[in-house]
Amino acid sequence: MDERWSEIEARAVLEQWRRSGVPLAVFARERGIAAPRLYWWRRKFSFEAAGNGSATDSPQPVLLPVRVV
Repeated sequence: MDERWSEIEARAVLEQWRRSGVPLAVFARERGIAAPRLYWWRRKFSFEAAGNGSATDSPQPVLLPVRVV
């Protein structure tokens, strides 16, 4: 996946990752996606959700689902 992603594409991939229940790095490796790309999009969307306009602001905590086995 060398092309740039639209916001819609990025959100779709992140939703697939969330539903998978695996760590982000594992998800990326299994699909041949660069993990830093997913981390960047996840951070971008968490800033927007928190009402921050810039990635230079301090990061906000993000809650992730946990599955206990």
